[in-house]
Amino acid sequence: MRAGGLRYRITLRRPSTTTGRSGATKVTWTDEATIWAERVRMSGNDIVEAAEQFPDYMVEFNIREAHEVAEKWQVQEENGYLYIVANIIPNVQRGYKTLRCVRYNE
Repeated sequence: MRAGGLRYRITLRRPSTTTGRSGATKVTWTDEATIWAERVRMSGNDIVEAAEQFPDYMVEFNIREAHEVAEKWQVQEENGYLYIVANIIPNVQRGYKTLRCVRYNE
């Protein structure tokens, strides 16, 4: 992988579930690593549901193959945008993984 393209700082966040005394489960996010990534593609859509319009954003990051990541993890950019990893596409020949992420909307 070409190191010159890695110009975005992202934080990989792992989910962990905890159970409270009442039995309710809560998802907490733990920062795993802050790494350099290459943003390959960014796109946006509008989804219309029940006569309401919702924005839908998708972004793809290339990261080094050595970094541990899994689907359903969060990716947070330095500017604060938060994404959920939807797919991981390995490229062993070039030494990186492509993370296909969708914007997290609360």
